Amino acid sequence: MNTFRKTTLPCLLLLAALAGTGCADDALSAQADFGAPRSLALSGQNLFVAATDAPRLRVINLDSQRVVRAPNPLFSLSVPTVALPRAVASWRSVDGALSSPFVFTLSTVEPRVSIASAQRRLLIGQLVTPEIPLDIAVTALADAADDTVAYISAMVDGAGALFSFSLPAELAESSIETDLVELTREDGIDLAGTIPQRIVASPTDPSLLAIANRARGDAGVLLVNVADQTVTPVDVGGPASTLAFDPTGTRLFGLIDSEACLLAQSAASEGATDGAATGDGATGDSTGDTSGDTQGGDEVESDGSVDAASAPTRSSSTVVPGSQGPKSGEGLGDCSGLFAIDVETAAPIESSPLRVPGVLRGVAAAGAVTLKLPDDTKRDIDPLVLVTSSEGALYPVDGATLTLINAQEEESGFELTHVEPNGRSSYNETAPSEIAITEGRAASQTVSILYEGLLPALNEKHGVLGPDGLSSAGTDFAALGVEVGDRVEIEDAEDACESFTVTAVAVGLLSLEGVPDACQGGVTYGVRAGGAYLVSGEVSGLMGRVAEGETFEFMGEALYELGLEVPETPALSFVMTGSDPRVDAGWTIEIEGGVEPFVVPLSSIIMPGAIVSDPATNDFYVAYQGGSAILRVVPSKLEHESVSTSDGLSVFR
Repeated sequence: MNTFRKTTLPCLLLLAALAGTGCADDALSAQADFGAPRSLALSGQNLFVAATDAPRLRVINLDSQRVVRAPNPLFSLSVPTVALPRAVASWRSVDGALSSPFVFTLSTVEPRVSIASAQRRLLIGQLVTPEIPLDIAVTALADAADDTVAYISAMVDGAGALFSFSLPAELAESSIETDLVELTREDGIDLAGTIPQRIVASPTDPSLLAIANRARGDAGVLLVNVADQTVTPVDVGGPASTLAFDPTGTRLFGLIDSEACLLAQSAASEGATDGAATGDGATGDSTGDTSGDTQGGDEVESDGSVDAASAPTRSSSTVVPGSQGPKSGEGLGDCSGLFAIDVETAAPIESSPLRVPGVLRGVAAAGAVTLKLPDDTKRDIDPLVLVTSSEGALYPVDGATLTLINAQEEESGFELTHVEPNGRSSYNETAPSEIAITEGRAASQTVSILYEGLLPALNEKHGVLGPDGLSSAGTDFAALGVEVGDRVEIEDAEDACESFTVTAVAVGLLSLEGVPDACQGGVTYGVRAGGAYLVSGEVSGLMGRVAEGETFEFMGEALYELGLEVPETPALSFVMTGSDPRVDAGWTIEIEGGVEPFVVPLSSIIMPGAIVSDPATNDFYVAYQGGSAILRVVPSKLEHESVSTSDGLSVFR
């Protein structure tokens, strides 16, 4: 059966196949040594790569598809920058004919911007900023002789602020006296109350900026017209983490900032708890304590705690808030998705946000691309959007309709196997019966039905055992599925410290029965469902609980919007007629849901992040922080679930 992700072997094959390709540009095969690449920028026929581990830029030449070497061919060219560079920025026209002659790099730890000559590839000056900058963008040019105008976002006295400066083109040929560069605060552009963590410039309109706002509130994106000093807020469903214009500048794509969204929801939940405790839920402190190891989820409509007297009854049809959606076992709930904004109307398009599996990390848009589907048909997509996920996978998206591209439609079905506590599986007729799945609503995935199984979002987590129980600041345990009667298991603990029963659930705290003094301190823990079968999917995350004799229903959602009419019926349902009440024993259902998105699985090159597209060729370049690599993607050669070098992938290392 074709399950949703079968990545391990293909990824190993990719690494082996690419070990000697794209990694060097000379016969000596010296490595590029990108470090932990974090940000990418195009200027001319060069791709500039900023890493977080050293004050330098690496350069890839797009014509030769080779890493540019220093005068000594044994070494990659290193362009000096500010310390621990956060972001690199430049500008290039869609046809590649016009570029800014400068490349700018921000520091993570000091209020400085380095200025490099793009053509000469060397540092020509540094600019001091009032505060440590958050991001930088370079606006479009009309002519090669035009001044380059750059905008910097920062936090000043706790409020968002925007600064600008300009450089004449001729200064790229000499060193710059940065004391003569005027850095102007754009006081007419009001960013108070925002955290302008990301700023991008329109590729075609020199007056248009887009800012990703990380602060709580309705305006996840701000469209800024610098000519008339206006700011247009756009509600995209949460704070935004990163943005990318399409090559025409008519559509803006971005990602929901999962971390900031979860923190905001956790703080709101704690605020509701504070209000309820004082008898005034409407005026409770909504700030909350959002520090520490946060694994929050959706806001729970309660007073934030559950005790034994008010514990919810176990209903197989009740789905824990925040448990639906791709990879929602990580507690994402609504805190994930790809959105698209129509720039002319300054409003999200109707299908925003699109659910994409995993925690989304980077996005870029190319022009018109013909993509080859598994059945050898071809599909014209304009614009093609590429999204990176925490899974390590790349997901192509149809930017016109904001839909994941359907790789294949097959008749839905399933296979059922029995699972022993040691994980071994075998066929067994005594199992859940009347299993039904709904095509178009059920994703292809493996669903586990395990007795007292581990909650998927609370396995191998870190917390502190104290006299009151287990604490983890900001973690919304109820939203992640914990109930009274569940069991907290401590890894590598003595017998007296290895397991405790949950007596109450609150944000940041699980009250436990009798924690001895000897057990207290920092621990690694997991949480098991108490006295019931836990149902979870590798795509859908936590799906709910079910007991012997109950009917289980999971509504799910239409994960892959293919224009299908999906009836309001469960994605998965069955009667729990089987029984094997041994911890971690139960059944797995291998579902072929009939719907599967086009995916490029690259999970062994970990931590994908920033993406840029070369609009002249429609190629994409993806930075992998965990793999110290840059991946080149030629989408016209891609194949679904393929990691072959002949299918449009090559790696620079």
